[in-house]
Amino acid sequence: MGRVSAAYCLVLLLICSFTVGCLESNNSDVNGDFLSDYSDEIERPNPNQYECLEFDEWERCWLTYIPESVNASSSVPVLFELHGWSASAFEMRNITGLQEFADEKGIIVVHPEGIAFEGSGAFGDGEESWNGGHCCGDAAVLDVDDVGFLSLLIAKMIEEYP
Repeated sequence: MGRVSAAYCLVLLLICSFTVGCLESNNSDVNGDFLSDYSDEIERPNPNQYECLEFDEWERCWLTYIPESVNASSSVPVLFELHGWSASAFEMRNITGLQEFADEKGIIVVHPEGIAFEGSGAFGDGEESWNGGHCCGDAAVLDVDDVGFLSLLIAKMIEEYP
């Protein structure tokens, strides 16, 4: 399977996985009593400030929104919203209004940021992009491993918000 096909399969799998979780209307505690020794408090990152890490020699950033209704004993879905080419995580978040949906449904929303690099020579040089494999944007020209970044981000969310 080619790299582009694998990327599309991963994105489709993520969408399907998170959509099924969103359909559940009862977000009751499914973890049982063993969590009773732990605090229900959850550390909420500032939804207006990037969290960043280094991945594959690139600084990769994202925004995370956690509704007040979500606590440490909640078992809730995490929805990843990827912005379009030349947009940003902030712009996409403001366009779609997923924070209101997250409040209503009690889900966590993660807004990853693509790559923009001045001087790559790409069509759309300096515009935020994802590596679609064959066309357009800095991420494709620079062969950025977005699938690896998103996989790492999924693992990070599972670790921090089990």
